This record gives sequence, structure tokens and C-alpha cells, in this order.
Amino acid sequence: MRERFLAAMSGQADAGLVFVPDLSYWLTTHPQPGPDTDETYAQFHRHLGVMAYYRYGVCLCWPQLRGVEINTESAHGVTLTTWHTPRGPLHKQVTSLPGSHTEAVTRYPVQNRTDLERLIAAYELAEVVSAPREPYEQRMDVMREHDGYPIVPLPRSPVPALITDWAGVMNAVLLMEDAPDLCREFFSLAEALCRQAVEIVADVAPPVVHVCDNLASDIYTPYYESLMAPYYRFALERL
Repeated sequence: MRERFLAAMSGQADAGLVFVPDLSYWLTTHPQPGPDTDETYAQFHRHLGVMAYYRYGVCLCWPQLRGVEINTESAHGVTLTTWHTPRGPLHKQVTSLPGSHTEAVTRYPVQNRTDLERLIAAYELAEVVSAPREPYEQRMDVMREHDGYPIVPLPRSPVPALITDWAGVMNAVLLMEDAPDLCREFFSLAEALCRQAVEIVADVAPPVVHVCDNLASDIYTPYYESLMAPYYRFALERL
């Protein structure tokens, strides 16, 4: 499965189908006996006859907000997170959904222009942190032994980061209409971080890299050419 997967990703049209499901939600509700390790995770997928891929938690790099204190409180299924930026706080509320063993963002941190200015202040202090190579290499070795391939993620790109992580669809769309200059300032800061991450991952040169943007044409099409394509062209060419 691993060989067919890598062949298909490299453009080989006759590589054959490989089923690569994301079973993380199912495993949350049906924890397996014993320790949760890369090996047991890969063995579980191999037992089912599918390829292990969506094993989260090990990154080669990630953006980190320096000088921003983050506080988290949880009670009665609701988690409140506060980022104390140089220009004021940002608040996020996440509500647990026990019926589906998932959660939903019920208040996004960026609601308006003031919040966006606070987010920009936080990103002005951000930097990309490189992780040690050993955990990545160890995970790659274990997954290879069990016919799998571990996900190698890139940080979320600028526009998807605003929409998915910080503002939500409605707030982000309104801000891109009403405060385009501020949005472009945020996108510029976020893209600089993403480009640094691409360079770090490209130096490692894994066979497959996962861009964690979850693009949907009903949301992103109007913004693709003007706000998103230049970064993607850079990232794809470099990788």
C-alpha cells in the first residue's frame, strides 16, 4: 500500500487504488487496548487492510506566538481560550459535542476589526519553531515497517488560517470586504511564516507533504487567484 500510495502521489496513473481513511474520530470513541503508540496505530490499520496515514502530533515545524500569554479554562463541556496580545485579548469558545465525540467553535477569536488588529499584533511577534528531527524519523521508520506513511503537515496557509483558525467563514468574509488592508497585513505576516516552514520541510525533503488547508470551492474560489495562488505556487515549486 505504501508503495502504491507514493507512486500515485508522484503522478503514476496506474499505481492502483489505496484506501487511506482518517480513523482518528473512530479511535477517539473506540480506544484500543494497551498503549497508543505509532506501532499499535499502524498495526490497527494493517489489520483492517487500509493504509495508516492520519497519525497527528509530530511536526517538523510550526508557527509560535512569542510574547503572547495563552490561558485555557474548561468547565461543563465548554473550553475558553484567551490570547493576551500586545493590543488586547482575543477570546475563543469551543463546545464539546458528546454525541459525535467532536467539538465545535462557538465563538471565534476574531469577530471584528479591533480583534483583527490584535491578531496582527500577535503575528508581528510570531516565529517558526523547528522541531527535532528524531521523532519524525522514528515515526517514519515505524510506519514504513507496517506499510504506512505518517502525515507530514505544513502550517495552515494565510487565508485558510484566518477562516478556519481565527475568524470563521462569516467573520472572515465580512472582514475581507470591510477591512481589506488589515486582512492583507495579516496575510503578509502569516505568509512569511508559512514560507519559512516550507523551507524547513523542503530541506528535509519527505516524499509527501500534507497542506492542511481543507480547501472548499464554495468558500475559497473568489479569493484564490488574488490572495492564495502566489503562495501555493511558491510552496509547490519549492517542494
